[in-house]
Amino acid sequence: MLHIKKDLGMESHTGDSALFVKMDGCTPDGVLGAYMDDSCMGGNDKFQDLTLATLDKFKYKPRVWEEFQFIGVSVRTLLGQPRSFALCPNVYFDSRSRLLLSEIYEEFMRARAAFVWMAHGRRNLCCSINRADQVTEALSSEKQVKGMNKAIKHAKSTEEMVLSLKPLERASLHLRVFADAPLHSSYDMSSQLGYTVLLCDAEDECLVLTYSSRKARRIVRSIMAGEVYAFADAFDAAYILKHYKELVYNQLLHLVMLTDSKQTFHVITRATNTTEKRLIIDFAVAR
Repeated sequence: MLHIKKDLGMESHTGDSALFVKMDGCTPDGVLGAYMDDSCMGGNDKFQDLTLATLDKFKYKPRVWEEFQFIGVSVRTLLGQPRSFALCPNVYFDSRSRLLLSEIYEEFMRARAAFVWMAHGRRNLCCSINRADQVTEALSSEKQVKGMNKAIKHAKSTEEMVLSLKPLERASLHLRVFADAPLHSSYDMSSQLGYTVLLCDAEDECLVLTYSSRKARRIVRSIMAGEVYAFADAFDAAYILKHYKELVYNQLLHLVMLTDSKQTFHVITRATNTTEKRLIIDFAVAR
């Protein structure tokens, strides 16, 4: 960390001490993410020359370019212009195999722990991963094993589906947030809260910044309650990202919230009241 801060002149964000940014006035020169004793960095030619110069001061491993592994995710540069790259947890795809229906719960837990890493770069697997995470020894049965096998089979058959990131038009950058909540969709009849945060431009090109699909911690008594809980979770995550992006880009980024619940939309925009008093504060914050 001393090398990153002192030699490279990078500063970490208060909300994420492992994320470092090198600024040149109002323009970012480079970004570095650190994890344990490993790091992943990118930037312009000026930043790359600076990193190469500082590496001469101590022994280091040969630098890996264009295609490498970082915290279980394959980072691969795509050919052609504009320059872009893709994220794919292919290391875990190769090591996953379907479970036998007679497997004991301990084996199910081991397979589930490895399956969780597939969520890095594969948003479409989050719901299945979260449902598998809710299985306890008392709930363990052939039904849950079949559900995980189905998810593993889908993941391996769509291995080429990767998360691609390409340059965006900076002047029109803004955030779009999609929130949704299926009611009583889990094995214990609890609800799922899900959202996706995108960084978009005027040409409708976008980058996936973050996503989530998890079990609701609060009791959900209606469809609208689940929708507003997911809406609030999505806004919290998006507003933090908005704050950091504005610091890096030194420009205002508009935040657009989207929901597929017409009832939730009317309560927020028309200032009508809901019969569920438990939701009054949540709707007041959303407004």
